Amino acid sequence: MFSLKNPSFPRPSEKVSLVSSFNILTSNVHHLQPSSVRIHRSYYEMKQDALENDQPWSLEIAKKHIAAARGGSTKKLKFLATNFLQVPSEALVEAADLFLPAFVVPDGFDPLEPLPSSLKPRYRLVEICLHGLVSFGVRLRDNFSFKKKFASSWPNILKWAHYYFIDNCTGSPSVTKIREGELHALGQLSKLFVVFSSLEKGYSNPNERVATFALLTKVWLKMVPNTELDAITPRDEIMGQMCSALASAVSSPSWSLSSAVEVLLREAGNQASVVAKVALTALRDAPNFQTDADSMKLIDKSVLAVCYLLSLDVREGHSSIVLQAFVDQRVVKIITRTFWHFSTRTLSTLDNPLSIPYTCINIIKAFLDSRLAFVLAPQILRYGFLEGLADHVGYFYPVGKAYPRLVLQNIIGVLLPALLVFYPVISSAIQATNTLIVTEKIKKISTGIASTEWAFFFDTLLERATVKAHYDLYLKTDSHLYCHNCGLSSNQVGQKVLACSGCKMALYCSSNCQKEAWNSASHNHKLECGTLGEISMGSAFIRHSFFRSSLRTT
Repeated sequence: MFSLKNPSFPRPSEKVSLVSSFNILTSNVHHLQPSSVRIHRSYYEMKQDALENDQPWSLEIAKKHIAAARGGSTKKLKFLATNFLQVPSEALVEAADLFLPAFVVPDGFDPLEPLPSSLKPRYRLVEICLHGLVSFGVRLRDNFSFKKKFASSWPNILKWAHYYFIDNCTGSPSVTKIREGELHALGQLSKLFVVFSSLEKGYSNPNERVATFALLTKVWLKMVPNTELDAITPRDEIMGQMCSALASAVSSPSWSLSSAVEVLLREAGNQASVVAKVALTALRDAPNFQTDADSMKLIDKSVLAVCYLLSLDVREGHSSIVLQAFVDQRVVKIITRTFWHFSTRTLSTLDNPLSIPYTCINIIKAFLDSRLAFVLAPQILRYGFLEGLADHVGYFYPVGKAYPRLVLQNIIGVLLPALLVFYPVISSAIQATNTLIVTEKIKKISTGIASTEWAFFFDTLLERATVKAHYDLYLKTDSHLYCHNCGLSSNQVGQKVLACSGCKMALYCSSNCQKEAWNSASHNHKLECGTLGEISMGSAFIRHSFFRSSLRTT
C-alpha cells in the first residue's frame, strides 16, 4: 500500500492553488501498478489543464467554457470538472447542469452485469461527469434548484455509481481491504454521499432506499478501516453519512433500524464482527487519540454510529448477533475508556467538547438498562467509569448545570443501585469506589449535580458490601455449589455440579440445565460466557457465589 504524504484533500471552501490540489492526487501515481493506472490517467490531463489557468475566472470566461461544453466538447466538460474551484458562484448551477444528462440510464443497463461494449464510451463520460457532479455538488449543497435536479436524477446516478464501485473497488479479497487504485474512486463516492446528504428526505423514497444504503455501506466498509484515504477525503465524512442514514432509519415511519442493520450485515458478508470492527476502528486508540480536527470528527461520528447500532437491541429488548459481535470486540472497554479520555475539555478539539462524552454516557446508560446489565456493569466499573464520571462532573458541571442531570441521576441513582444484588457488580463497585476515595475524586461526585443520587448509591453499596463480606465468610465453610440455571445446590440434587468449559464460573446441576441456560431468556449464557470468563481472570471471585439467587441464602 503506498502512502500519500499530504494530510488532507482541500475542501471547496479553502482558498488553495488548484495545481497543489492535483499534486495531492498525482504525486504517487508513478508507484501504481499498470492495472491501476487507467483510473488515474485522466488526472494527468486535468493537471495540464489546471496549469494553463490557475486564477479564478470571471463570469464571462466561465460562460465561454460552459457554452463549449454544452456544444459537445468532452475536453471542455473535463476541463470544467477539473477547475470547479475557479467557476464563480453565479455560474455554478449552469455548470453543474451539464453533468446530469450523462447519467441517463439506457435500456437494459444493469450495474451488476458486465458492461456491453456499446456502453463503454458512455461509461467513460460518466466517470468524467461523476467527478464534475460531486465537485460542483459540494459547493451547491444549499442551492434549492440544484438539489431538486439532483434528487430527480438520483435513481440514474445511483445505478451508474453502483457500477462505478464494482468496476473500481471489488478486486480485493475482503469487503474492508482496498487496492492502490481504489483510493480515488472511493473518494469520489464519499463526496457523492456528501452531496446526497444535503437532500432533506434522501431516504424517504422506498424504491431507492435500500439500494442507496447498500452502496453507502459498501463505501463505508472500505473507507473507514483504511487511513490512506484521509489523503483523498477525510473518513469522518463517510462515517457522518452512515450516522445520517441510521438516524433516518430510526425516525422514518416507513423504515426501521432493524431493516438497515439487515442491509449492513448482508453487505458485510453476514459477518456481524466485520460491522463491529469497522464501527469501532477509530475508537481503539484510546488513550492515544490523534487530536487533529478530522480525527476528532471521526471519533465523534464513530461513537454516534455505535450508539445507533446498539440501540436496536436495547430498544427491542433482545440480544442479537450484532450486540454479541460488539461485545466480542470489547465495546464496553472501548466506550468506557473513550468516555474517560474525553471526560474533560482539555483533550478535545471539537467545537462542542461535550459531544463525545455525552454519546458515550448514553451508550453506557443503554448497557446498564439492558438485560445484560449484570454482565456488562462489572466491566464498566472496572474500566474507570466512575473516575471518568467524577472528572466529567467536576470539570463541566461544578455548579450544577442542568445538561446531563437526568441521565446522570438515572445512572447513579437508579441503574447502578439496582444492580448491586449481583456479586460481580458489588465487587467491581467496591473497587471503583475505593479508587475514588484514594484519589479524592469522590468529592467531585458527592458535591456535584448528582450528589443526592450518589449518596443513595454509596449507602446502598455499603449495605451490600457488608452482606458480601458475611456471605464470603459463610462460603468458606459451605461445601454446596449452586446451579447457574435453576439455583439448586449440589446437596439438594445429590450430585456434583458441572462447570462451564468456557468461563469456568457458571456451574450446572445437569446437562439439561446447561443447555437451557445457553439460550434462555433470563441468562443467555451463550452471550455472557466470554465476558464472565474475562471477569474471573486474575480476580478473587468465588465462582459458586455467582448465581444471583444464592445471595438470598444469607
